[in-house]
Parts: sequence; C-alpha cells; structure tokens
Amino acid sequence: YAVSSTRGAATVSVSDNDDPPPVPPVDRLTAVEVTDTSAMLAWPAPADAHSYVLVWYSPDFPGDADSTEHTTTDTYFEITGLEPDTFYSVALLLLDEDGVMFKSLTTGFTTESTQ
Repeated sequence: YAVSSTRGAATVSVSDNDDPPPVPPVDRLTAVEVTDTSAMLAWPAPADAHSYVLVWYSPDFPGDADSTEHTTTDTYFEITGLEPDTFYSVALLLLDEDGVMFKSLTTGFTTESTQ
C-alpha cells in the first residue's frame, strides 16, 4: 500500500501481500478488510497493553457471541466463519500485565452479501 503525490495528483497502489493491515488512528478499532465470511480487525498498539481480548457477536444471533484472547504484540486479528450479509459488533478489551482491563475499543461492520 503506497500513496504518492505530484503537484496535487495522487497515485495509490495496492498490492496483495502478507503485510499487516495499516494501523488505524489512535484509540480506534477498525474493520479494514471485510468479506462475506471474514473480517480483519486492526487497532493501535497502546504502550500499556500486555494482551487483548477480542469479542464479537451479531444482534441477529443473540447469545451466540464468540471471543479470543489475543496475547501478542500483533495489532490485528482475522475473524473467520462469519455469516454473509450480517452486522457484527466487536469489542477489544486491552489488558495490562496483571490481566486487568484498562481500556476497551469498539466497532461494528456488516459482512458482504453472497448475492
């Protein structure tokens, strides 16, 4: 992913590679790549975060929430196995080294339709 500008004209080039998604603005959880059955979530790396808990659910499927504890320095995670054309809410809980939540970030997205 690259952007360049020459006297007001911008050129954007996008390549398909294994690089992590672009880092969203500070204090923001963002769905950066959404398909009919998956979504790539990205967030900034707060200095105090030791691990993350990512929770997602769809209001269309009450009681069917899923989550993962993401103990890593990575600041992105791909959720798979989602339903097409469905709205999902996502919460990212930031945990300190003692496992205590000190912040949460939220977002929502709709998966693509298969029609």
